Amino acid sequence: MPPVGHQVRHSEHVAVGCIRAYFSPCGLHRYALVIPYRGECDRSLFLGVVLKNPSSADANRADQTIRRVEEYIYQCFPYACTLVVVNLFALRATKTKDLADHITQHGVQSATGAHNDDAVAHWLWKCSDVVLAWGGTREIDATVYHDRIRAVVDLLGEHPGRMWTVGHPLHGLRWKKSDPASPLNRLAGLPT
Repeated sequence: MPPVGHQVRHSEHVAVGCIRAYFSPCGLHRYALVIPYRGECDRSLFLGVVLKNPSSADANRADQTIRRVEEYIYQCFPYACTLVVVNLFALRATKTKDLADHITQHGVQSATGAHNDDAVAHWLWKCSDVVLAWGGTREIDATVYHDRIRAVVDLLGEHPGRMWTVGHPLHGLRWKKSDPASPLNRLAGLPT
C-alpha cells in the first residue's frame, strides 16, 4: 500500500461519532466517507464532493484535504447536513506520485478499486448537489486521468441536482474560504 499522510482532527462542525467510512476489506481502498454536520435545523441536504483519491482520513480522524473540504462546505453550502466524499480513484495514497506509480505498476483498475464506481453512483445520487474537486493530472498520465474523469461524469449522467466547481476544478486541498463555488450548466466539456 502506498504511504498515507498524517491525520488531523475533523472540523468542529462535524458530528465525529456519526461519520461512516467505507473501505475495501484489505484497507487499500476507501470508497466513501460520509460526514454529517452537527444537527442544525436549517441544514437538511446531502452534498457530494468528488476528489482525486483518498489519503489517511477515516471515521475518527481527518487529513488536511478532508478538513479543508469540511470547513469550506460548512461555510459555503449552509443547507448541507451531510458531506459525502468519493474519489476518481479509491486507492489510498497521500502523494499523487504514489498513485501514478501504482497505476503504472498495477493498472488503472487496481487504483480505481473494484467497488468504486458502485460507491460513486450510489452516494452521489443521494446528494442534492455535487462539487467536482479532483484537481489536475500532476504525475498521472493525462490520458488515463481524463478517461477516469469521463467515466465518473458518465456515472453522474443526468444527475437531478446541481453541479459545482471551485476553480476548474481546483482540488479541495487548495480551496480557500474566499474562493467562490460556481455552478455548472452542463457536464459536457467540463474542464479537467
